[in-house]
Amino acid sequence: EIAFRIGNEVGEVAQKVLMPGGVLIEYDRGLRKAIETTHKYLNDLFDVTLYEATLQTQNIQVRADLFTKEKDFIHVVEVKSSTSVKDIYLVDCAIQYWVMDEAGFTPSKISLAHINNQFVYQGDGDYNGLFKIVDLTSDISERAEQVPGWVEQANKTIAGKLPNVEVGDHCNKPYACPFIEHCWKDVPVIKYPVTKFPGLKKSKSIELINAGYEDARDIPDSWLDNEILQTRLSAYRTGKQIIPKELHNKLNQLKFPRYYLDFETIGFAVPKWSGTRPYEQLPFQWSCHVEDESMAISHIEFLDTSGNPPMRAFSEALIDAVGDFGPIVVYTTFEKTVLRNLLERFPELADQLQSIIDRLFDLYQPIKEHYFHRDLQGSYSIKNVLPTVSPEINYADLVDVQDGMMAQQAYLEIINEETTPERKQSLIDSLSKYCEMDTLAMVKLVQNLSRTDE
Repeated sequence: EIAFRIGNEVGEVAQKVLMPGGVLIEYDRGLRKAIETTHKYLNDLFDVTLYEATLQTQNIQVRADLFTKEKDFIHVVEVKSSTSVKDIYLVDCAIQYWVMDEAGFTPSKISLAHINNQFVYQGDGDYNGLFKIVDLTSDISERAEQVPGWVEQANKTIAGKLPNVEVGDHCNKPYACPFIEHCWKDVPVIKYPVTKFPGLKKSKSIELINAGYEDARDIPDSWLDNEILQTRLSAYRTGKQIIPKELHNKLNQLKFPRYYLDFETIGFAVPKWSGTRPYEQLPFQWSCHVEDESMAISHIEFLDTSGNPPMRAFSEALIDAVGDFGPIVVYTTFEKTVLRNLLERFPELADQLQSIIDRLFDLYQPIKEHYFHRDLQGSYSIKNVLPTVSPEINYADLVDVQDGMMAQQAYLEIINEETTPERKQSLIDSLSKYCEMDTLAMVKLVQNLSRTDE
């Protein structure tokens, strides 16, 4: 839903900035009507700008984001919300070019507009400079010559029997195939594939698979001559944790009070607040659990739902909350990156923010280096590690917000003026509980992993 919303917003701004005053070809009356309307405008007018111009050739339909015609000169612009040109976009543009050419409206110029992530919004709705325009005409006109072959092959595939193609990574590249569930239904599920065995070289995993050992639990002892890998193999078979003394000792060295900190951020493709850039991660919420020497836990939080820039209040509240002493436990370097950006934004708070940065302890690193459980499957995200250490904490119990993407979606809905007060309060409560669970999860990880010996 976020991707859909971003795409719509970027498209609307592109219309106003790059080709203002155009006519939108509505799609609500169906494909046929959209094609008829497009042809009418292009045939009846010498000069016209269309949004979502719709054309068809050999049952291949395309809709051009921006289409302008000045006498015989046609310029088509494909708009993307990414910050660079990707190969798949060239395929999209080649198909558009070919369909338009076959329909009698050959583009004189075809371009791709993508987000300029160095653009700084100055306010007042001025988005000039938000887009970088890349002229693809030469490349696309050559690629378009391949399109008839693509179409022919696609038609043969549709008309023929089910293709005999092995499943693999290509099923999700460049996008997830809609037939994944069908094609994978008979593929045996390997619960603990050797390809996920941490520390095992890719060449060794391929060698094992070729020898018939696809499940890590079935690997013969003789195939692993490394003590660490041998220990992990044993843990694969027993299902037990590996908590080396190094991890136990490192966590016990954390002094008190301990602060456990987590941020939630939002990155607008089209900047909303003056002085910000596209996709800049702007923090609107933090959660902090504080643990003293008696292991008593307290919780502090900050959440700005006003819709105004939250960064200054976020920073000041955080400085007040974490005091001057004690490790600040985070999970990965994300919070450090956000704090550095805040330091640059508010130089008058530089000393206090730098002090916070200097106190950060990244819990992810020692866990990834030392901890092992077969259910991790090679992923050390906090949501993956937590069930193997503290299964009593379950993100699935949360309502509306269970991950970072859902948190962003909730925030966008909260600051939307059309959201009802009841819905807004419900989302605020959900956001608060989600962020609080993230920091409580770190508390439980440190407590359990520091008091459990190998």
